[in-house]
Amino acid sequence: MSKLFYFLDPKGILLGETNFNNPKVLWCKTDTPELEKAIQANLKKNNSQFTVSITAYILSITTIDKAMKVWSDGKATRQDFTNNHIVFIEENKNYLAQIFNNIVTS
Repeated sequence: MSKLFYFLDPKGILLGETNFNNPKVLWCKTDTPELEKAIQANLKKNNSQFTVSITAYILSITTIDKAMKVWSDGKATRQDFTNNHIVFIEENKNYLAQIFNNIVTS
């Protein structure tokens, strides 16, 4: 049996570190997969039939235009944000497709 866990953290992203070494970004991109591996190893060690998939996203209430002007000295692209698990809450709801597409491909 497989369990999927998604952490969604809505926030503005202009306060604090405005680069991809931000601790909250690193937790979504790096720490979450490490957590998944540790849980999988523990489940395997205990002969469990469960598998776990964990991922996390920051849901930015800051617009992409504002973020791109500030993040990484104004050099960040939409793809950079996507690669670092930051999606933008937009009127057209495209951010939902990014998250749900990941469910299918994970």
